Amino acid sequence: YSSDFLMLLMCILTFGVMLAIFVLYYLISFIGLILNIRRTTKIIYTDMVTGGNNWLYFTKKGDKLLKKNRGKSNYAVIDFRMDKYRSFCTCFGVKEGEELLERFYLILKKQLKRKELLAHHDEADFGLLIIYAKEEDLLYRIGKMESDINRMMPQIKLYFRFGICLADNGDRDVDSLYNNATNALAMMPEDSEEKYAFYNSEKLREVILPDTCKKIYELVGQCTKPVVIF
Repeated sequence: YSSDFLMLLMCILTFGVMLAIFVLYYLISFIGLILNIRRTTKIIYTDMVTGGNNWLYFTKKGDKLLKKNRGKSNYAVIDFRMDKYRSFCTCFGVKEGEELLERFYLILKKQLKRKELLAHHDEADFGLLIIYAKEEDLLYRIGKMESDINRMMPQIKLYFRFGICLADNGDRDVDSLYNNATNALAMMPEDSEEKYAFYNSEKLREVILPDTCKKIYELVGQCTKPVVIF
């Protein structure tokens, strides 16, 4: 009987070792699969110029935020554009231009709050999805972002313009809102000294706000129609 018991014990131990090896193998494979998925996801959602989130991440995540926070938060989509970027690259080189965009991204990212997004779009254009309470507060935040970037390179004059589209409660497509903000910039005359272009979806017109926001808000308060200033 003792020999039979030893044989049974050996069989149990052998089965246990094989089962442990089997479980360990599949556990390692499962962990490897998760890591590979994360690496792949990171590659898919990473912008090759800035190293930050790309446009695919911005639109997918942004659509979810708009849907989830509908009626809870006021969102604005902004086309944050550096003018004369090609001139900068001509003077200092393409590599230096891309490094500049990477620094832009890091500065803008520090300004974001919870449930806000940022992504590099094309050339020197960045898309931002920002929560705001009042338009004055929104313009203040944009101005602070611009100021922080200019402080980064005080020896070089940088030029920026901003297309802004305020989202309605029914809006769920971040990409369309960004296109509206871009269209607002496109309607701005090339020789305009203004920086801010608001897209008016109701009238399909672009409201251009000058740097002196107080003055334009006084003008708007005196008018019953949208004010267009060039």
